[in-house]
Amino acid sequence: MTLLLLLACKPKEVEDTHGEKSPIEDVEVTERWTVPGLTCDAQVVRTAGNVPHIYAKDRVDLARAYGFTQARDRYFEMELARRLGQGTLTEILGDAALETDMESRSTGMTWVATNLNATLSEDEQAIFDGFAEGVNAYLALVRTGDMPLPSEIEIAGPFLGVDDPTELLVDWTRADVAGVAAVLVYELGYET
Repeated sequence: MTLLLLLACKPKEVEDTHGEKSPIEDVEVTERWTVPGLTCDAQVVRTAGNVPHIYAKDRVDLARAYGFTQARDRYFEMELARRLGQGTLTEILGDAALETDMESRSTGMTWVATNLNATLSEDEQAIFDGFAEGVNAYLALVRTGDMPLPSEIEIAGPFLGVDDPTELLVDWTRADVAGVAAVLVYELGYET
């Protein structure tokens, strides 16, 4: 089954100025969300196995749509990865994660995240910012109740000592995206 999620740059339809019909227009739109910052509509086509295929005007809009889609599918995993890359798991998991944070810092993972963030080109900064903005657009919809809270966050809330699990949702920045990238560098570049 093919599903189309339309991420709109504006609440109303954007007119096609070329007059050409795209094959993607034959797929029925099953959802529509407004994502701040998009310069044009982006489409997320989900195919068999719920695999998302993202179509966007440019790389920054693609990053924005990808951040939204990935956060919707895997927010809790992303949250843990960014905190691992920044050595800040103890902020939500307490002393149980202290040894992991110390390892992240001693192996240089946090240095990689900081250095990566500091050396991004302007184009790379825009892409990292776009991804973070997509994640934040998803989080805003969760906070307003327009999208469900990730089940892991809902379950973890009471264990982490918060009455309102949405308090665990922290907006992302370019540095957070770099933290996740540092985890990937570590996992793909080190034998442990």
